[in-house]
Amino acid sequence: MVRVASRTAVAMALCVGVAGLFGCAQVGGGDGGLTSPATIKYHARELEKQGYSEQAAMLEDGVVDARDYADAFDLLRTCVEGTDAKITDLQTNPVDGISLSFVFEYEDPATSDVLDDCQFRYFTTVDMDYRESHANQMDPVLRDAVGECMGELGFETTGEESTVQDFAGEAAVVDGELTPRGQAASDCVQEQVAELFGGGGFGLN
Repeated sequence: MVRVASRTAVAMALCVGVAGLFGCAQVGGGDGGLTSPATIKYHARELEKQGYSEQAAMLEDGVVDARDYADAFDLLRTCVEGTDAKITDLQTNPVDGISLSFVFEYEDPATSDVLDDCQFRYFTTVDMDYRESHANQMDPVLRDAVGECMGELGFETTGEESTVQDFAGEAAVVDGELTPRGQAASDCVQEQVAELFGGGGFGLN
């Protein structure tokens, strides 16, 4: 059996590098609005050119809301049901509190390309724009664990943090490199997600 994290989860995992996990998990900046309506409309036009009319219709007004997100995921799920794959480990992403994390399980290696098409056609851009235009709110259990981890590494926290960026600090990356605090925040989030939530849908296993 093949188990593959969703493209969203893989993208999150790839963000754990020079920019740090918070560079991607912090979509919405903790205060929302990073992606403008004009940008979302541009994405809609590009999707239409590619023939991805379902996502284009959801984004053409420059706003992507929870209903759009749910509808896009339903389309993805229907597409996946036409393959030998199934969606497992479905949960709200504890890092941002708004997106979905999941894993595909399947037997036939050829299914991988079909799943890629399902995601690009029905879900990927709506997912991205939704996460990047709404405020993040880390799961309280994860937040407390990350705060404790940061303390053990010698970094003070206020108890008021709600995003990875809050833990990492405003200047978490200097000259393309993580500061010690930024690295600690990235490490603590990865460690605690894996320990508390199994890591499965987050590309952390």
